[in-house]
Order: sequence, then C-alpha cells, then structure tokens
Amino acid sequence: MLIRGYRLIGCAMSWAVFGLAIGIAPAQSQTACGPEFVGNPDFCQTFPVQASVPPSPPVMSLQKDKQKNPIPSPGYPVKFAFIFLCSDAFDGHLLDCGYSVEMVKPIDSNPGVPSAENGGHIAREHGSAHPVREPKDQGNFTFAAFPGSKGDVKGSPPNDPPKMVGRTGGNVALVIYPVPQASGDLLAERFLVMPPLYLCSFPGCFDQVNDPVEQIPLRHGKNRQRDLVTVHIGVPLPVPRLCPTCPSVVPTQFPQLIATPDDPFTLIQGDAQRKPHPENHFGTALALDRVRQIAQQFFDMTNNQLEPTEPKRKLKINDLSLVRGGVYDLNKQWFGDNTGNPHWGHRTGTEVDIDTTDSLGKDTSCDINGGGNDLVESAVTAVIPELIIPTVAQGTIPFLDPVPAHKCEARTVPGGANHVYLQ
Repeated sequence: MLIRGYRLIGCAMSWAVFGLAIGIAPAQSQTACGPEFVGNPDFCQTFPVQASVPPSPPVMSLQKDKQKNPIPSPGYPVKFAFIFLCSDAFDGHLLDCGYSVEMVKPIDSNPGVPSAENGGHIAREHGSAHPVREPKDQGNFTFAAFPGSKGDVKGSPPNDPPKMVGRTGGNVALVIYPVPQASGDLLAERFLVMPPLYLCSFPGCFDQVNDPVEQIPLRHGKNRQRDLVTVHIGVPLPVPRLCPTCPSVVPTQFPQLIATPDDPFTLIQGDAQRKPHPENHFGTALALDRVRQIAQQFFDMTNNQLEPTEPKRKLKINDLSLVRGGVYDLNKQWFGDNTGNPHWGHRTGTEVDIDTTDSLGKDTSCDINGGGNDLVESAVTAVIPELIIPTVAQGTIPFLDPVPAHKCEARTVPGGANHVYLQ
C-alpha cells in the first residue's frame, strides 16, 4: 500500500515503562504542540503522560553509627527508569527505533499556592533553580545496555538539562534517571522515531500538514511520537483498594494540620526563616491525630479547667513535613543530609518538632542531662507509651532498635528542642 510515496509495511508501536511509577495514565486525546515547549514546534502529535516516583533519600543515611559518623544511604539516589522499545504491529518483532529523553524543567505552581506542583518549595526564596536531577550539580542520565541498543548523554551539568539520545537496536533501551530529593513536578520530553517505511499505530504519531488541493490533513513525514511526561515526585501514600487492579498507593499530598481557636495547640509558620517553605504542617493522618492527642494531653496537664477566663497554655507546633514530603531544607538549599541540617528526618510526614515555649511564653524545653522541663515528654509518653521504630525515607537504613517517641535535642539544637517520632 502506498501513501504519498511512503509504503505502509507495518505499524510501529512504542511503550514507555517508568520504574517505581505509582500510576501511568496516557491521555486519550491528541494535544497540539506549541513553541512553549522545547523541540520542533512543527510536531503536532503529542501525548501527555503522568507518572510518579518517590523523592531520593539524603546522600547520608538518617542513621549514624556509635562514633557519630554518617553512613552512606544505600538507596541514594532513587532510580527512575525510562524504557524504550518498538515492534512491528503485525508479527511483533522488535525494530530499531531512534529515541531521546530530556528532563526539561521543573513545573512551579502559582507563587500564591505553595502547596501545589512545586512540592511546597518556593523557588524564588531558595536563590537557585529547582534541581531536576541528583546530585544537584552533577547528576545525569545513565544507560543500561541491552544487546544492540545504545544511548549517548548530551549536555553537561549543571548548565544543561539532562538529555540522552540513542537507538533501541532491535531490542530494549533502558535510561536511568536519578531523582532529586526535593518533591515537586518535573517536565520530561520524550521522542520515539520510527524506522524507514514504518508509521505509528493508531491514533498515529505523524507530522501533519494541510494538503493544499484536498484541504484535508495529510499524514506524512518522519513519524516521530512525542510524549510530554509530567513526573510527580512525592512520598506515595497508601489508599484503600477499590478494585483488584487499582494501585495500593497513589501520588497525592499529605493532609494538613489546621489550628482553630478552640484547638489545644497553635502553629508556628510564615516567619522569615520559613519563606522558602511557608506551609510546614503536613503529615500522615495518624501523625496529625497523634499531634492533636499530645497537645490535648499537655493542655489538660497544665491548665485549670475550672477557670474558664484564665489564659490557657497551649503547645506551639513547629515543623512537620512539606506537602509531598521529601527534603525539608532549612538552609535554603535543595538537598539535606544528616550533617549540618537538623531537618533531615522531616521527609515522610511522621515526625514533628514542638517549640521550647508554649503559647503563653512558658518554658517547654527539655534537657537530656536532667533538670529540664519534662511536660512535653510526659504528654508524648501518655499518648505513645511504647517504644517504636520510626519511619524513615525510602532508600535509607532503617532503625534497628525501637526508641522512645520523644527525643530531646538539647545537645544539637540550642534551647532543648522537643522532637517527636509519631509513627
């Protein structure tokens, strides 16, 4: 069969599989390309794809040995896989197709909505652009070779976005992408180029122009399929399984702790230190429930319930986690390890800091050497009396032994901060 000089022998099909992806939902409709995206704006057959992956852990584990030496995280960085292959639609044999994949840019949300696409980070307050790979200034794609396939890295960090160009070689091409520690949305652009005499399968991936005689779209060209992949980086949360084929975890955001005048706690947020992360009280449902219980326990211990007009002491709740988890960097950086950044544990929505003074300015600090104020610890112990093994970021070394839920950070944080493992 001839189509304007192009012989239709078979249809080339393409797949893309994302390692660690929670959900992949290719759109069913075609989307016109535009010059706002990189690549040739003449490509008019674009397929948006949604995928998600956990953020990378810190380069050093959340655990330390007895000599206080950091331990490298075995899972750093988290790997995210782009898999390319194409085959003849009639007999299924694999073809040699060209491909490319590029991490184009971060997708920042409206500055007035800090808990949306940017994962809770306000880029303009960081002083540098949101990284698109890990390590921030040197990470790049790597190629996992299958016989016959190949891939070449293009561009050089930190000035150029990660990009790889190659061929499937009648086999499978696997491109490994190192995920950053900061949660948020990233835009990737992916092309698959069909071999000579092949056209893409329905609904097609042709270059399209108007036939000046017939006045109808004419399918011809280089047969390139273009995908715009939105990679959602964030801690995956478990959800009830509604059907046998539904995923057990979905990419979503943590619920937010909200304080009303009737609650037994207040929230610390929005000060100058927190401009890069103005919303800082997100966590798992269990964690937020335990924060409320601890605050209620403290309220009941410290206030006279028979004096309704007396000002009441309330706990001041400091930081939990950002909206999608991942690194919560206090130093206006896009990374955080367990050296020089006391917030490396606030990644999974399961830990909270309680301030060293209450709502009336009275002391709530702790001192692990004795003689400190033990009211917060008493409230924590009343709610979580048992030892627990705290949740840590995916890819880090887990706690080997149970620990108390209350941790006094008097040796590392001035004033004796109260750190609480909530689950």
